[in-house]
Amino acid sequence: MGGADRRLLLFGLDIGYDIAVRWRPRSEAREAHRDTGPIGRGTEVEALMKSKHTAGHLVRRIKGKSTAEATRATTGEPIILDFIQSRIELFNEQHGGGVSVRKDARGYTLMREDDGIPVARLRPKGEGLFELLYWSPFHERWRPVGSFGTVLSLDESLEFIADDPLDCFWR
Repeated sequence: MGGADRRLLLFGLDIGYDIAVRWRPRSEAREAHRDTGPIGRGTEVEALMKSKHTAGHLVRRIKGKSTAEATRATTGEPIILDFIQSRIELFNEQHGGGVSVRKDARGYTLMREDDGIPVARLRPKGEGLFELLYWSPFHERWRPVGSFGTVLSLDESLEFIADDPLDCFWR
């Protein structure tokens, strides 16, 4: 330790510090941190996580295919498989089609293909169960099916929507 070292008594702890450290502008300090990384000086650190969304991460569905799927297939980017959405689309095809499926932040939205009116929403509740919601045009929001809501498996939910015993989905 040279003559520039000082001691500081802080909260009863004796802390040493170096007054010869040169002050750097914030932009220069950021650049130095980027070069050294959080682990230590002279180490190169890659980004641990990269965004899986590009600038245009909102995807439109065009006749069952999304523009993002076509882009990923041509650029060689990895495709994230969504088995639940695939099962919903398979059920739709087996029953004659007419419904498009969209993955949202809080679940899966089923909409009519002809006019885009929301039909149902499936919210995951854990362990293969889904809360079933219908679109209320009067309240203009998603409402639970039944007085206390309905939680079913995926297959039971899709059958319930197709049968529509409460006449709330296919108006």
